[in-house]
Amino acid sequence: MLQTQQPTIGFDALMEQLAQRTASIVLDNLKPLLEAMGRPAEDEKPLTKKQTMELLGLKNPTTLYKWAKTKKLVPYGKIGGMTYYKRSDVDKALENSNKH
Repeated sequence: MLQTQQPTIGFDALMEQLAQRTASIVLDNLKPLLEAMGRPAEDEKPLTKKQTMELLGLKNPTTLYKWAKTKKLVPYGKIGGMTYYKRSDVDKALENSNKH
């Protein structure tokens, strides 16, 4: 039986190559996730009442109050007496108002 000699690499060198390749693959796959974790998605950023009115083209804040009462645009929450809205909710309200 004829045996061919394969070039040999030391165990430590092989393990180092494996560790480097593994780290590279893990970092390539985790990098986008890690970058996104520290900040909300663009459509989930809280908007102030003023920002919301500007996006919707509203001049009277009473309209937002009426929309909240009719569930057309429900506020995301209040912090320190200021009302905030989710961008995705504002976009949906805008789409719905353009349909009518």
